[in-house]
Amino acid sequence: MYRFSYAPKRDYPYKWLTPLVVLVATTTNDINALQAGYSKSNGLVKFLRRNSDVSCDNTSLPVNSEIFTKNYALPYTIRSVWQQNADETKENQNALTYREHALNDCNVTSVGITVNGKYSQSPLISARTRVGLAIDTQVTCAIEVDTRKNQKTYFNLESAYNLLDNDIPRFLLKNATSSPSLFWGQSLLSLYYLVASHAYFNASRGESWGYPASNTYSAFINLTRQSTASVGGLEEVLSDDFFHVYCTTEDNVCKNNTIPLLSKGGGTGAGHDGSPYPTIWPAINILGKAMWFTVMTDLGQKNITVPNMLADANLLANLTSNVTNEANAWLVLQNSTTYGSTIKLDTSLAYKSFDPSATPAPALGVNTTYFSANYICQTPMLKPLGTRFVAILSSSLVLLHTIWNIFWFVFNLIIQGRLQQEADHVVGVHTTGDTSLEDLEEKTRRKANNYIQVNQAERHLD
Repeated sequence: MYRFSYAPKRDYPYKWLTPLVVLVATTTNDINALQAGYSKSNGLVKFLRRNSDVSCDNTSLPVNSEIFTKNYALPYTIRSVWQQNADETKENQNALTYREHALNDCNVTSVGITVNGKYSQSPLISARTRVGLAIDTQVTCAIEVDTRKNQKTYFNLESAYNLLDNDIPRFLLKNATSSPSLFWGQSLLSLYYLVASHAYFNASRGESWGYPASNTYSAFINLTRQSTASVGGLEEVLSDDFFHVYCTTEDNVCKNNTIPLLSKGGGTGAGHDGSPYPTIWPAINILGKAMWFTVMTDLGQKNITVPNMLADANLLANLTSNVTNEANAWLVLQNSTTYGSTIKLDTSLAYKSFDPSATPAPALGVNTTYFSANYICQTPMLKPLGTRFVAILSSSLVLLHTIWNIFWFVFNLIIQGRLQQEADHVVGVHTTGDTSLEDLEEKTRRKANNYIQVNQAERHLD
């Protein structure tokens, strides 16, 4: 969804050059790159466009729309958007107004794992894995849309991962060299998706949890951070107690809520529903952490609340300590028709445990990222050469015509002023008083007659 607006008005350096430049509408998903390319112009082109600049509108991301970050690892769905008022009330919005705001304040709140078993699987997935998993992650973020008001906009994201669903795009820029942390996150998700689903299938076949015993396949597992501290350290992420666990199946609820307790098995209640399927929880623990920290890496979060295990060599070595064993076991198992999945392990991903002492060491890390969104921009562009020639010629003719008219206007003012002055200073014209022209003529005749009479008298006396 785009917001359209009128083109901005700008003053150009010289009015007669205005026809050389035109605003062109374009779309981009990288405003900074567009502006950088525009500013590289030099010489006459840069001079003609020096008072103009690229202008881009904010984009609008509606609730329930999907979007990637510029890491293009996992798709995200915007579930809600709101602003927090000064009185702590929420003002819900139907879209997120966005313009390349850095994602600097995001935090995972939970990882949900839905186990699709015998009664909920499609025939295709059942034939490939017997048990399938759908993993979703809930995230809360905040950005400052309007820095003048110093007010943050909050929004909730949901990300999904399903190894068997090829209709959902994921990890579009897989690269072990340029993005090693995301590469390891993808590798862990791919491997432990298979390990956890297979472990659940075997456990549900051999345990009598639920009724009837051999038909209880489906379950839901929700993982949240165990600690309530605002900031955690290395010990927290390394611990098996990192997650608080809630789990349920079709007719049972787990009474224990930590990975260590669930891994011990046993418990109280009918069918030992306190700690069902103890063999699945080590794989669930790694799968949950892999999803948690892959999302944090994709969103550009390194140490928001806890250290990112994919961005630190020693933490990654701990997280992947059993990868080699699990991968080797799967390579033996993957073609079996008796014990679960027939899907192949992706050997283009990492399937050996991370060695922090290996050289050259991969450049693990997390970079600030942004949503990959399209923006409508208006870019000043020079017109084609032929059009520019005609525009310059037309503008020059108009300019010359205007100068010529101004010249004649000023010339006429000067000439008329001089003619008026000459008229006012004509000899014999008396302009004072109320004497009319006829009176002046009469006086002149009298003077002439008197002069004649005096001359005649003087001649008689001689």
